[in-house]
Amino acid sequence: MSVEALSDGAKTLAPFAGVSETLLIPVWARAMETGHRDGLISDAYAVRIMQEVPYDYARYADNGWRTQIGIAVRTRVLDRVVGRFLTDFPDGIIVNMGCGLDARSFRMDNGCAEWIELDFPEVIQVRRLFFAEDARHYFIAGSALDMEWLDVIPKNRAILFLAEGLLMYLQPESVRVLVCSLAERFPGAEFVFESIGKALVGNTALHDTVSKCGNAPFLWGIDSGFELVNWSSSIQFLEDYHYFSCPLRRWRWAALVSWVPAVRRMTRMYRYRFVAEHESSLGRTR
Repeated sequence: MSVEALSDGAKTLAPFAGVSETLLIPVWARAMETGHRDGLISDAYAVRIMQEVPYDYARYADNGWRTQIGIAVRTRVLDRVVGRFLTDFPDGIIVNMGCGLDARSFRMDNGCAEWIELDFPEVIQVRRLFFAEDARHYFIAGSALDMEWLDVIPKNRAILFLAEGLLMYLQPESVRVLVCSLAERFPGAEFVFESIGKALVGNTALHDTVSKCGNAPFLWGIDSGFELVNWSSSIQFLEDYHYFSCPLRRWRWAALVSWVPAVRRMTRMYRYRFVAEHESSLGRTR
């Protein structure tokens, strides 16, 4: 998908391929949540983008309510994580891998932090139509698996790495290499990411919105945050967050099975800290 501005201010889209086609799902989900009377988040940027980009959003609205509320919960959880990080480190660095059209760097900007947004070149091209770079907000056009981008990340400040809707589309060995590279090169940094459970790997057709986006298969997932600590002594698991951390009435019939462990494992967010080799790695292997 690429976007071109029209004379009336609207944008026209040409198709992306593969994973990039999922770009507008979070935009739609956050815009819908912003207009909800019991909204968990407020994202005026998503509303504006949805208004300016003509697209068949109804293809998601027809049966995508689970993804819609899930993205709203994910956004709220990560907003809180980022908020705590900015309280502790006002001039810290937030690196958003697979940023898409996420507006957190502008919604939550404190005037001091540095925000680095990474995504495929065609996605960054679209992003630049809606968000401007400046001295504290800048974009990297490339794959998260191209390790050269790590060279531009400063190492003398607190860093928070985020990965929403990214790792499940990568091959298992690629995820391992990426995470271990972050752990090795950025001791002291934190990493928060979303992951599907192993039961969904290879089962993209079961997803209510991604299944409508062509070739975007789920390739990697975990069932426990402790799985990653076996990869490196530098990886310390801190906590996880499930998707039922909101008023259960929003989950409709799914609230009836919200207590089932297998259901809770379907999609979660995990938080880690990277520690130096000589530091204690609490809770490494159970």
